[in-house]
Amino acid sequence: MQLLLGLVVLCAALLHVSAVYESQAGVIDWHHTWVGKPLWIGNYDSDRVPRLLVSTERNVLASLNFATGSLQWRQQLDHAIATPQWTESGALTVANTGDAVVQHWDVRSGALLWQHTFDSSESSGNVVRVLNDGKHAVVAFGLGMAQIELATGQITWTTLVDGGHACHALHQADNVIYAACSSIADKPILHLTGFDIASGKIVAKQSTLASSGHNNVLLQGEWLVWTEGATIKWKQMGSGRSYSAAAKSTLGPAASFQGAALDHIKLQQGDGSNLVISALVALEDQEAMAVAVISLDKASLTVKQDLGLWPSIGASAVVSGASGDDASLMHIGIRSTDMLTMHEIGENVAKHDLLFSDAELVGGVDLAHVATLDDPLQPRTTLFFVSASGSLYAYDITKQSILWSREEALAHTSDAVWVDLPEKQTWTKVDEEEEEHEEEQGMSVIASRYWRRLATHAAALHELPVWLVHHVLGMASTSSTKANDLDKWQSQQCWSRDDVSTMEWLQRDSFGIRKLIVSVTSTGKIIAQDTGRHGKIVWTRVMHGVQLKQVFVVRAAANKLAPVLVAVGFSDNGETTHLFRLDGWTGQDYVAQHSSPDAFDPEVVTATGIDKIMLLPVEESEEHTRLLALYDAATTRTYIYPDSENARTAAAALWPSFYFQFPKTKGKSQEWRGFVVKEGYRGSLTAEPVWRWALPASEQLVATAAPAHGDKIASIGRVLGNRNVYYKYINPNLMTVASIHPERNTLAIRLVDAVTGAVLYDVTHDHVPIAANDSVHIVQAENWVVYTFWSNDGPRTGFQVVVLELFEGIDQNERHKGVNFTSYDGIQPHVQAASFAFPYAVRAMGISRTRNGVTTKDILFATKANQIVAVNKRYLDPRRPEGKPTPEDQEEGLFPYAPIPEERKMILTYNLEVLGIDKIIASPAQLESTSLVFAFGLDAYMTRVSPSRQFDVLSEAFNKSQLLLTIVALSVGVIMTGPIVRRKQVNALWK
Repeated sequence: MQLLLGLVVLCAALLHVSAVYESQAGVIDWHHTWVGKPLWIGNYDSDRVPRLLVSTERNVLASLNFATGSLQWRQQLDHAIATPQWTESGALTVANTGDAVVQHWDVRSGALLWQHTFDSSESSGNVVRVLNDGKHAVVAFGLGMAQIELATGQITWTTLVDGGHACHALHQADNVIYAACSSIADKPILHLTGFDIASGKIVAKQSTLASSGHNNVLLQGEWLVWTEGATIKWKQMGSGRSYSAAAKSTLGPAASFQGAALDHIKLQQGDGSNLVISALVALEDQEAMAVAVISLDKASLTVKQDLGLWPSIGASAVVSGASGDDASLMHIGIRSTDMLTMHEIGENVAKHDLLFSDAELVGGVDLAHVATLDDPLQPRTTLFFVSASGSLYAYDITKQSILWSREEALAHTSDAVWVDLPEKQTWTKVDEEEEEHEEEQGMSVIASRYWRRLATHAAALHELPVWLVHHVLGMASTSSTKANDLDKWQSQQCWSRDDVSTMEWLQRDSFGIRKLIVSVTSTGKIIAQDTGRHGKIVWTRVMHGVQLKQVFVVRAAANKLAPVLVAVGFSDNGETTHLFRLDGWTGQDYVAQHSSPDAFDPEVVTATGIDKIMLLPVEESEEHTRLLALYDAATTRTYIYPDSENARTAAAALWPSFYFQFPKTKGKSQEWRGFVVKEGYRGSLTAEPVWRWALPASEQLVATAAPAHGDKIASIGRVLGNRNVYYKYINPNLMTVASIHPERNTLAIRLVDAVTGAVLYDVTHDHVPIAANDSVHIVQAENWVVYTFWSNDGPRTGFQVVVLELFEGIDQNERHKGVNFTSYDGIQPHVQAASFAFPYAVRAMGISRTRNGVTTKDILFATKANQIVAVNKRYLDPRRPEGKPTPEDQEEGLFPYAPIPEERKMILTYNLEVLGIDKIIASPAQLESTSLVFAFGLDAYMTRVSPSRQFDVLSEAFNKSQLLLTIVALSVGVIMTGPIVRRKQVNALWK
């Protein structure tokens, strides 16, 4: 019997798994590997091949090809990285804060050679330094210092100190290592301590350098430099005296610093004696940064060169000379829309203007590194720089051209949406009508339009041979074997204004699989990618000084109407909210086509705090764009966007039936509040509370979910094997709330009606510790909820996935008698539930979506093993029988209850490693069988799935060439036998 059940489960698995043919890999899907915005760049040689080593804001240590920017290897760490240190055999890193995790890496392969962890406080700062002998390194952490032998990883000595510290810099002077650290307190004190290199004993007692209010602590050669308000101070490491200079007296002669805020100056690392200083200057119409190079010696500080006013600070880089001893300081920044400006500071200061047509898309330079290839045939100096918006560029200084680029801003994606492309016929019609004169548009010109369209089609006849080759000869091969016109690294390049991006080639395919994905990033970029060209970027916008959080499609693509997007973000200081309205196909500002007195600008900036943004199910009549509701929790005021007369009129009918909810935290307690919007004096909108529901004491909210907008439901009931029906409980106001009780180690799942605040269902899972809160993920669609968690319940310890299905009644064919659904009817759903053992740790979940909702859905899991797994909803069915299926069960398509199998064919990413996925979104294709899937986080991965197989298109294995030969053979047979048949018929008439 067990063998029979096993065979049934295996057959069911084979029927409902997702798989990809070898020829489809990399064709129907694409994978972009990112590292994040670099914080540090260094170059090295690996087997005589130049490479780059970078550490990034996404806690990634990676090696890039010097010539192409392609990824060689990478390691994603669990902690932020302090500045790496070079060793003879690799690179040394340490966690920036918290426990000092010291790791030694082989830079040729990315392999970890050894690792040590030193306990420290969470707010401590850690620093690591390789000693002058090249064989040892010291690490300073919050509770002390330790020395490690690089070859073996053996700890030579450890010295602990009292209290916690945030260490800034280490400097070796003879046999003493000096540590500059700040105490962790309300008023931190900067102090310097000397340790004996051989024994670790303190040989120079702690000396106080600054009592409080110090910033910009830098190690400049043998000088320790810091600022205290408007004073610059420095001290030679190992000497007893500190020096200081007032910023006003030092920078006073510099014209750029007139009126600068000198109490908030910033310092940038330089070479031995020169460093870059900057301060904010408020001009009449904008703010600018005054930048200068100052020269430091034992007792004086002088301005070496006033570099003038800049839109942003720029970045400095130290360039080694040919001998390796001489070095010069470079400052790189942007002042115009088509130039990079570089100052080379040595004995003299030289200015270089470098051509760069995309300077406007950069938004300033945050990091720079200059490297020279010692190639006798072709010596080349390359500038690597990181933009404020997160892009990485390699620039050939000699040829003044971009060698390669990487759009690392996409590693910081905060939200993304799908945008449909136009049909070719739509744009043909628009172009023809745009050619009409105003006189023609005002009269009936049916004939002229007909002849113009006829001429257009006649002019397109030259495309007929290509069409024949594509549609006739192309039948001999499958669509998935057609090579993509871009390789992986080309598609990850930054968009340039020199790129051709016209609607002539940006068009929807017959099956609606080609679309745009528009992403917004926390670095201030809006980026559109073409799914049909390996994710190539087709347009980019940079919103300077704004961290973008959300993006909405407020108007879908329609005949003659381009899609309209609204991107929402907050200023870097959090004081203002920004809303940008864009054309989804071109990325240009969307300007209202109907002029009215209250027409909205493409960008709206408000100082009003916005805590929740909701897409409303109504649109204004002129532009046909849906409205957004903006909620301010501090004042309970609600605003609509755009706030025009037409928008207010359209929204007025919605408010009596529009409810929303918002969580609120009071001390250790958390509660949910439900609101209805009321219109008051002069059209002002206020959110009035209608219900309040608090989580039980000590419970912590860990996850929530609600149905996605726009999901279609093909059937209102579930047909059983006996032909009876369970009618689905479909409540668009239903939300799922998950919370953990840290003392009882329980997970509570509650289904709450967002209109009335009623808890419709709740269930508690035991043995779920608070440490497992990141394992709780929820998705919700139609009448069901799926969630995951980790449990340490003895023999059942592991990950579990639970499905809840809601029906209108406990009995078959039982249905609510009302014509329309309302939350106030108080219908209590009947819930069928089941729990399944799950073989993967989950970090994000999603659901496939199809055009009409007929196809069975796939539940998409992004795992911590860096894979994406698609589990058909039929596996997650609470009605799966525990024993042998009855004939009625088999008629219903049920198979025996069993854990979710670890089936390789369920893995959409096959052998790819997709790191750091945070969110999965899906979009329907024109084919009902097919759903497009996009997962993003650190990496990005796009593919398509067919949960019920591709029932509306020929399969990949279909022999098209044989079909073509059969048609040809039949045609030849008809032609040859036709005369014979006719002759036989004539002869028959004469008989």
